[in-house]
Amino acid sequence: MATYRVIKQTPLSTGHKQGDLVDGARFKPPVLDALIKSGALSEAAMPPLSELPGWATRAPRLASIGVLLVSDLLDADTVTMKAIRSEFRYKTNAPIRKWQAEALEWLKPAAIKPVKR
Repeated sequence: MATYRVIKQTPLSTGHKQGDLVDGARFKPPVLDALIKSGALSEAAMPPLSELPGWATRAPRLASIGVLLVSDLLDADTVTMKAIRSEFRYKTNAPIRKWQAEALEWLKPAAIKPVKR
C-alpha cells in the first residue's frame, strides 16, 4: 500500500499532524479516497534508498534484491523481508524494522509551518 503525507487536517481527525506520513492501508478505501479528494492526503514521493544519508553501503545490496526506493523497504512483504534477511545474514526482522523507521525519519519534514490565509 502506498504511503501518504498529511497535507491538512480534516473533520475526520485521523490523529496525524500536517506533514506526517501515514500508511494508506490504515484507511478503508472509501475513506482514503475521500481524504485524497479533499486534499487532506497526498501520495508521498519516495526517493531511492541510495539518496539517504548513511545508506551508501546498504543501498546497493538492497537494490540487488529489488529494493530500490524507500517505499520498497517500507512496503516489504514476507518474501522481501526474507530476501533482505538472507542478503544481510540476519536471523530476525528486527534490524530491518529499524532501517524502516530510520528511512521514515529521513522523510519527515524538519518543521511544518501552517499556511496563513
